[in-house]
Formats: sequence, C-alpha cells, structure tokens
Amino acid sequence: MNSKLYLLTLILSALFCTRNPLLAQTTWTGTVDKVWANHSNWSAGIPDAFDDVTIPSATNSPTISSADAAAKSIKIGSGGMLTLSATGMLTIGGSGTQGIENLGTVANSGILRIGGAASYGLRNDGKFDNTGGQIHIDRSIVFGLYNSSGTFTNQGDITIGALAGSGSSGIRNQAIFNHISGTIRIDQFASHGIDNNTDGGRNNAVFNNRATIIVGTLPNTGRYSIFNIAVFNNFAGSDIQMDRCPLDNDPGGIFTNEAVITLGATVSPGTNGLINLGTFSNNTGGVINIDRSSNTGIRNYEQGIFTNNAIINIGMTASIGLEGIVNMGNFNHSTGQISINNARSNGLSNAAGGVFNNRSTLVIGPAITGSACLSNYGNFKNDSGQISMNGTALNGLWNYFDATFSNKATITIGSASGANERGLTNNGSFTNLSAGQIKIDRSTNSGIQNTATFANKGNITVGGIASIGLYGINNASVFTNDTDGVIKVDRCTTFGVSSQTRFINNGTLTIGSIANGGTQGFSLIGTLTNSGQIHIDRTSMAGMAVVGEGSKMINTGIVRIGALEGVGTNGIHLTGGPDFLNQEGGQVYIDRATTGVYAEKNAAFTNLADVTIGALAPVTRLIYMQADSRSSPHFFHFLGATLKGSGTISTGFLCNGGTLSPGIFLGSMTVDTPENGLFHGTMTMDVNGTGTPGINYDQITATGRATLTRMALKISVNYIPTHGDKITILSATTVVGTFEEVSGLPDNWNVIYTPTAVILSYELAPLPVSLVSFSGKKMNDNQNKLQWITADEKDFDRFDIQRSADANNFETIGTLSGLTIANETVSNPVGQGLRTYTFTDKFPVTSNYYRLKMLDLDGTFKYSRIISIKNLAERAVVGSFYPNPASGQVFIDVFAVESARWTLIVFDAGGKRVGTQIRDLQKGMNKISIDSLQLGINLVRFEHGLFSEVRKVIGE
Repeated sequence: MNSKLYLLTLILSALFCTRNPLLAQTTWTGTVDKVWANHSNWSAGIPDAFDDVTIPSATNSPTISSADAAAKSIKIGSGGMLTLSATGMLTIGGSGTQGIENLGTVANSGILRIGGAASYGLRNDGKFDNTGGQIHIDRSIVFGLYNSSGTFTNQGDITIGALAGSGSSGIRNQAIFNHISGTIRIDQFASHGIDNNTDGGRNNAVFNNRATIIVGTLPNTGRYSIFNIAVFNNFAGSDIQMDRCPLDNDPGGIFTNEAVITLGATVSPGTNGLINLGTFSNNTGGVINIDRSSNTGIRNYEQGIFTNNAIINIGMTASIGLEGIVNMGNFNHSTGQISINNARSNGLSNAAGGVFNNRSTLVIGPAITGSACLSNYGNFKNDSGQISMNGTALNGLWNYFDATFSNKATITIGSASGANERGLTNNGSFTNLSAGQIKIDRSTNSGIQNTATFANKGNITVGGIASIGLYGINNASVFTNDTDGVIKVDRCTTFGVSSQTRFINNGTLTIGSIANGGTQGFSLIGTLTNSGQIHIDRTSMAGMAVVGEGSKMINTGIVRIGALEGVGTNGIHLTGGPDFLNQEGGQVYIDRATTGVYAEKNAAFTNLADVTIGALAPVTRLIYMQADSRSSPHFFHFLGATLKGSGTISTGFLCNGGTLSPGIFLGSMTVDTPENGLFHGTMTMDVNGTGTPGINYDQITATGRATLTRMALKISVNYIPTHGDKITILSATTVVGTFEEVSGLPDNWNVIYTPTAVILSYELAPLPVSLVSFSGKKMNDNQNKLQWITADEKDFDRFDIQRSADANNFETIGTLSGLTIANETVSNPVGQGLRTYTFTDKFPVTSNYYRLKMLDLDGTFKYSRIISIKNLAERAVVGSFYPNPASGQVFIDVFAVESARWTLIVFDAGGKRVGTQIRDLQKGMNKISIDSLQLGINLVRFEHGLFSEVRKVIGE
C-alpha cells in the first residue's frame, strides 16, 4: 500500500508542479504546535511533493505522524529538528542537490522514502537517528546516503537502490556512522556500496556495525561492496553479506572484524573477494566466508597488514578462482583457523616481498589444482601453527626461488586425500627448526624435491601412511640434516633418497623402516657426508648406491643397512668411479644382502674404521670388486680399520694395515688375494674349540699366495684345550713367511707354518724354552739390533741367529747360549722371570729377515717366527706366572714401553669376572705380584690402551 501511495504522490506532484510553478517553497514556523499537517505552522502552507522545505530552529519542531507527508526536498537547518513517529511516512520525490539535507537533528521511527533524481538522497551534517524506522533511497546521482560531517545512528532498516540506481555509492560516510540494529540493504550502485572515506584526510570517519548489512543482492552493482580508507568496526553479533563486488580496505583503512562477513554466498564478488591495502584485523569471534571469486579470495597488497585471530573460510562451498589467499604485505595468522579449498592455481600464495607469520591452524584443500596448495615467494614463518595440505596440484608446498621458509611447528601434506605431484618443493631456503615436524604423503613423484638449500633440525616423515611416488627425497643442491634432525622415508618406488649434488647428514636418516624404501635406499651422484646415523631397509636392489666419477661418500658416523629387512642384491653398490671413504670413527653395518659391498668401473672403497657385514643375518659375499678390461675397482683396508664378517672377498681387496676379523663372534673368510699375495695388517682370530671352521674357531682362506711377513696375528683362545689340539686358522695355495708379530697366544700354544697353512698347536710337554717376544730395529750406525725375551728355560742349549734376504733361504750369522754370556748380552740370567737377549748384525744385507733356531741339549730344535727389520717399535710383553700352580702369592714379569696405568681383570674358568686390579707400571721391566687366587683355573687379562693379553694360572 505504501508503494502505491508513493507512486500516486509522484504523479500528482508532477501534475501540480506543471500547474503551480510558483508554489515551490515553504518554511516551518511552528507558530501553533508541532504538527506537520497544520498549515498554521508553515510560511506557505503544508508542503507537498512540489515544495522545497526548510526547517529552521524553532520553539516547536515538526513531527510527522500521518502517512501522507511529502516534499520535493527538505533542509533541516542548524538547531532545527524533524521527527517521524512510528505512524508517520514522509515521501521526498523531487530533484535537486539532495533529497534531505540535515544540519540539525532528525529522529525517524516511521517511513522515509527518497526517490527524486538528486545528487544525494540523504545528506547528514548533524544528528540523524533512525530508531525502528525505515529509510528507502533510490535514484540518487552521487551518494544515496551521505554522512558528511554528522553522526548517523541506525536502529532500523535502510534500503538503498532497491528500485533504481543509488548513485556512485550507496552510503558514503565521512564522520560517525553507528549501525546498531536492523538491516542495511544496498544495491545498484556505480562504485561503492559503502564508502567509508576520510575525504582527503579532512575527516576521521568511523563506521561501527553491530547489525546486518547486505550488499549486492541485485544486479548492476559497482566496484566494491565496502570501500574503507578510514575506521570500520564490524562488532560481535553483526553480519555483513556481500555479492557481486569485493570488500576493499585501502591504504589508511583500519578494518576490524569480530563477527560474520560473507562474500560470494550466491553470486561472484568479482575478481577478488577481499582486498587489503591497509590494516585488517579479524579478531576473536570473527568469521569471514569467501566463495565464487574469479581470481583470489583474499588479496593482501604490499602496504597491507592482515591479522587473523578467528575463522576464515575460503572456497568451502564453491570455487574461489585461481588462489585462496595472495599475500604481498604482512599477514599474521595468530590464532583461529584459515580453511582454503577449490582453488585452481594456489591455495595460498605468499608473494615476493610478502611476510606470512603462521601461529595457528591453516587447512588447505583437498580441491586444490594448479601450482601448489601453498606457494611461497617471500618469507614464510610457521612458528607455532599447524598447516595441513591436501590436493592434486603440482606441489603440496612450493618454496620458490629466493624465498625463505622456516618451520617451528607442524606441516602435514597429503594426510587425507589427493595426490600432489610433489609433496614439498624447495627452490629457495627452507629450514625445519628443532621443534618443527613435517609429514608428507600421497605424492606421485617425490615427497621432497630440493634444488636450493634445505636444512632440517627437527622431524621429517615422508611416506609414513601412504605412497609418496618415485622418490622420498630428491636433492639437486644442498640438503643438511643437522645433529638433532630426524628424517624417516618409506613407501617410495625408486629411491628413498636421491641426491645429485651435496647431502650432509649429522642427525638420523631412516629409509624403509616400516615400508618400501625403493629400489635403492640412498642413490648418490655427488657428495654425501655422514657424521650421524643412516639406517636403510626394504630395498629391492641396493641399500646405498654411489654412482659416477667424482661422487663421494664420506662417513664418520654410523651406516646400518639391512638391519630389519632385506635390501636386495647389494648392501652398498659403487659404480662409475666414485669413492666411499669410511673415515676414523665410522661404522658400517651391512646385513640381509646378497653382497655386502659391490664395486665396479674404477670405484674405490677406502676403509679407515669399522665395517661389519652379516652380524644379524648371513651375507655370503662380503666384498666383490667387479673388474673389467678397462677398470679395476678396489677396497682399501688401511691401518686402524676393521673388517668383520663371514663370506668371500674378491680380488681388488687390498689389506694395507687394517684388521681382518672373521665372523661377528666366530666365522670364516675366503679372500681372493692379489698376485703378490701381500697382506699387511692384522688378523684377529677367536678360538673357542676344535671342530668346524667358522663355528668353533675363526679361519681365513686365501685362494692364492699369502705373504705374511707384514701381517700381525692376534689370538684369543676362549676354551680349555687338550694336548694335541690343532686348529688351522689360515689356509692358502701358498704360505710365504711368518707373521710379523703374534700376540695373545697362551702358554703351551705354538704357531706352526706349513707351505699351505698356519696352524695353532697345543702341546702340554714342557718346551726347553718359551720365546715371549722377538723384535729388531735399525741402528744409527747402519747396524741391525735384535732383541728377544724368553721364559722357562730348561735343558736348553743355544740360539742360532739366522738371516735371509727373501724370507725363504736363511743362513746362521751368530749364536747365543742359553743362560750364559756369549758374544752378546743376556740380562736377568738367574731365576724364573723373563730373560732378555740382544744381538747386533754388524753387516746387514739390503733386505733383512731374521729368525731364531732354538736348540735343546738333546739336539731337538724349533724356529721362531720371521721378523723384518722394519719392526722399529718396542712393544709391551707379558711373561708367565710363577710359581704355577700356586697356593699363595704368584708373580709375573711385564715389560712396559712407557710409564702408565694398567688394568688386570681376573676371570674364572667359566669366563665370569671375579676381580679387577689397577697397577701403575714404570717403563721397562716390572715384577707384579697377585696375593690371592680362586681355586682352579684363573685367567688374568692385562690391558693398557689397545694392548690386551691373557695369562693362565692355577690356584691350589
């Protein structure tokens, strides 16, 4: 009914204006009362639709209580006041500068309709209160409602542009606008639905919303639903709904949201949903919902500061266009949650120069296609938040060139759905700090792809619950897993880790611990430096592969391959000329492979530390060097290195000072010796009894010639032998020479050398002499001095000192009688302790090998081991206990090469420790006493540094 009356009034006004052009002005006098409809209160009668009305300050201010008030325009002067009661209705239908201009006070509880073609439908420079009333504004040219310099308070309904255009802006506020209750609806504006503007800095505009604002329900809307360059507060309990155009918070604008803002619920808001170039805060209680933008949900420009402490939902019900959030300024996600979905390019894009600080929950996906769920081109910090990404994009997280990404919290990629091609791609600088956790699943190519600098100090799990495609980590630049870093890789099909440049592991890297580790656990073309721990299992071809000329693996930490499950053909595969350097402190353990170390094409494995193969499961081929017509790979086993395992070692193994230790506890090795048969190092052999090689005692088999003159033998006998026990510890096609040094050999055991074997023999019959030590060194005067120490000489005649140039053909060059002074010196000639002999070869030959022929009084004899004059260093010597057996105190002589503290450990016959003693020994000969013994067999171990020998004494 009101609409019909309004239309009739417009028609009559037009006719009357044509007929009465002179009756166009009237002024309120208030002479009689406050009644608008009393002609006595007007200068020219009651106004109608053709009158321009002026309401100045008066004793009685007009009140409209009827539904028939009309005017062409109204101006309320300073001090003037207009009141519309709940039953009143005022229709403004003329044209001019403004429909209503208020410089005084307006209180509306009725219905105000403004529909003329004025520049401003309603202009307020005073005080305007819409309390329970209705305001309808149409056909304005510039602004529908212009709050220029006054205070506008709305507790009713305002509808602008429902019937016709509302001008450039539906509402322009340059002062104080309080929307306390009711609904504001704005449509059909050319530029801004609400323009909250400072007017070039001349005003301090504030728009306070505590109710409902609906913008863009009808077509023909302009550029922005809300345009703010002042202060806009959307308080708790309010609701802003915008369609067809975005919200724009421009430079200087301060927009604070504590309630609901919805953009694009039914119709696209345009290119961008929310644009920020000022300061935008989504505070506690705030909910921002954005859908149906054609390009971006939220675009935060360079000047923009966006802070979120509440809820942001982007693309949760419909497509958001290309990107959910684009940040070019400063974006702080402090608390609350941001959810992004249905983006065709990037869920979140932090542009170059942008700083994104995340301290809360960020959920992206699953309907993300295009480049990435999260793309960073600037500086992204995930300090204490949780980021979850699922999608089918090229990347889950993409850290672009020159970008910086640091993570102290949790990042989860592909945990629920989707299949990004790559979980995390780093082309810039990525740091996962100590508290950071990254979990990546459901990629089709690689979990992590790095082409720049990646540093991990926290935890990274790749393929923990679902497949991550071909590669767990694909590194093409510098990847560092720091001391406290932990990386776990599973469920890949090709390589657990593929590194083409430089990989540094100082922490823990585990591949294939719960699921497939690929065909190769770690594939290296470049440099891998390990001082931490690397664990590799569940591969089909090789635990680790090092490929290509110049590639290098440098290990000072722990490498465990095949500890849990099989790793396929090779534990370590070297091909194409790389180097594997197991340096001092390094430990390599290989199990559950056909071959422990396989090398080809000029590859080299250099061992300066420990390599243990087959400790947990048999590996029958320990080391295999595959030579061809153009290349010869080698395994260099240097001083300080130890190789343990049971199986075969192929040609190409060069023992150059290292230790060979068959088995883990007991075992057997078969070695394809080089052409010259050269061994240089130490054989450590455990003997637990007679019986089967590899089961009861250690054994080494050389397939060719075994030259022993530069090898030492360290024996540990761990059982009670019987007379006549013979144990072959070394067999070869040809045995040349004798061990340079033998240690740990208990009483009554002898080393017997045959042309094809080395045998340990246990004889209970007392020997005429027990040779404890035999050594030699070159003197400054070009002479060679020999020294040997004996014990238990009985019925002994003499020593013949023999020399050879080839270790095969010997001649006698001197004689020393036992217990007497001959042409050289004997010390301590009387008693049961150790005795020292010396002999000087005054005319040595070019090559000098020496041995002793020890002759008994009855003419029987035996030879000592062969020594080379290159044996320059003195070594400690432990004699035998005397008396033995003993019921009380026993003695033993120990020759120490330096003053130091020694440890004596006493075991019973069953190997149980029964006592420990600490003794400080002086350099030279020391006489040690032990006051009490266990009944029966006592085994006493003498330890100092790397030196360790056992002597037996029987307590009675």
